[in-house]
Amino acid sequence: MVADEIGHPDVHQFPIVKPNHSDIPYIVLGFHRRKETVRKDVTIHFFIDDSKFITVLNNPHKHIDELSTYRWVIGSDFSVQSQMTLEDKRHNIFNIKKITAWWQYNGVNVIPNVVWCSGVDYDYCFDGLPKHSVVAINSTGIGKDERSKQVWIDGYTKAIDILKPTSIIRYGARQDARTRQSACISAMKTERLHNKIR
Repeated sequence: MVADEIGHPDVHQFPIVKPNHSDIPYIVLGFHRRKETVRKDVTIHFFIDDSKFITVLNNPHKHIDELSTYRWVIGSDFSVQSQMTLEDKRHNIFNIKKITAWWQYNGVNVIPNVVWCSGVDYDYCFDGLPKHSVVAINSTGIGKDERSKQVWIDGYTKAIDILKPTSIIRYGARQDARTRQSACISAMKTERLHNKIR
């Protein structure tokens, strides 16, 4: 079992994710599009629909050899949404850290992905994540709703306060002036670069 091999020594029984001190990735591709290029100097991300990468959870051994050939991999990103129960959100965040720790344990160069939904999640969403590391944060799907934007900004600020990351890779639009220190790798930029990486 994956959890048995990596252990879960955190106070809330979350796996411990190691810090990553990589450079900021330039070219990123969704896991579901990885077969569209033979290049390995790209970064694989999971900011896509859960159904497109559920195999990494159902069969965690399957993709290790393949993912280890890429320069970087951003940790998985199972959905954490407001309509979900606290138990379901906690379960998905646990799985994100479990898969990330498992990949690291097997030599994959994984950038930790920080995930939360609202302030209710602060008690556990940062547990097991490293301090003073490069991290990734997803800002897509927020839209123009001011409340959703503020919830995201609050979580972003909390992540900085607790984790003190050395660099932040933001996948998606900048939501506020306070996020200007993050390096943006947007979906639009990914699409624009796609034709250059074959």
